[in-house]
Amino acid sequence: MWTEITPPGGGPPPHYHVNEDETFHILEGRMAFLFDDEWYELGPGGAAYMPRGVVHTFKNVGDQSTRMLIITTPSGIEKFFARCAEEFAKPGGPDMSRIVQISAEARNSFRAVATALWAVSLVSAQFMRWTGHRQVATNTINSD
Repeated sequence: MWTEITPPGGGPPPHYHVNEDETFHILEGRMAFLFDDEWYELGPGGAAYMPRGVVHTFKNVGDQSTRMLIITTPSGIEKFFARCAEEFAKPGGPDMSRIVQISAEARNSFRAVATALWAVSLVSAQFMRWTGHRQVATNTINSD
């Protein structure tokens, strides 16, 4: 379990985990989650569950940094993040090809999806914001 602070517009590329399920709890700010080819926007108190094997991402859609509590089960992904710390600390952001390489070396479960999908999802997210995309009524995303 850790606290994620995401700057406006920030978030990882679409990815999935082979070994871990992820649960996100929004503490501050507004986040959009890509799940099952749709974007869902959540605010404080909202939660999203992403089971292993499901392609997902998230993006801060607000104008201030967001804070989320993220829980992964089972444990082990913290070793991946420790190995990636130097990449994540780079001023221009991490080199995702290096992140994927570290994941493969560590036999970690993080798997990035094609960069083209990420570009499409960013454009889609912006379009949906301009046109008033759907907001989850229950403030919860669950694949079950």
